[in-house]
Amino acid sequence: MRKSVCEQRTIYYDDINHWEVAAAPSGFSQDELYEFLIIFALIIILRIRRTINGQRFSNRIFSLPILYAIIMIFFFVYLTGLQIAISVILAIVAIPLGLRISENPEFFYRNQILYFKRSVLLTIIWLGGFIIRIFFELFYSTTNNLADFIITALLAFTLGLIIGERVVIYRKGNIILRTGKIEEKDEFQASAIDEI
Repeated sequence: MRKSVCEQRTIYYDDINHWEVAAAPSGFSQDELYEFLIIFALIIILRIRRTINGQRFSNRIFSLPILYAIIMIFFFVYLTGLQIAISVILAIVAIPLGLRISENPEFFYRNQILYFKRSVLLTIIWLGGFIIRIFFELFYSTTNNLADFIITALLAFTLGLIIGERVVIYRKGNIILRTGKIEEKDEFQASAIDEI
């Protein structure tokens, strides 16, 4: 049976004659848990802000999908072999879909440095699923891992979309670096968004 960080619970009887259940996170004080949640929230805000403002293009743009894949491996620990196989298949199937929906990534120059803007929707889906997955890990313990599987499968599918998106960005970014030209519509979109 899998044990959650917050599985340790204390049951007590109060003066109003009813039972109360108080969750006591094992290994975490309440202040430490609040600090963790605040840091986690700041990371998410910065991630979304960076997505909206654009990221510098380089050959290291695949570092984020690699990081996500490593996180996925940790989540696989609590799944059955069949569930892991399904999640991997979903990730693979999502890659060509990511290639299709990311056919026209946005590029622009800032201070003579090439930047790109990735999909805000994919960022929100991944971060949302990740937050829910961590929430389940911290606050719930159950022998039924269906919820874990559903969330992890969603993250795997989103990871495949992100990989497909990064492949398109990498290809188009290298073309722009070689030619020094950005399609006119990309420049127009970037300037319009920056003015907003």
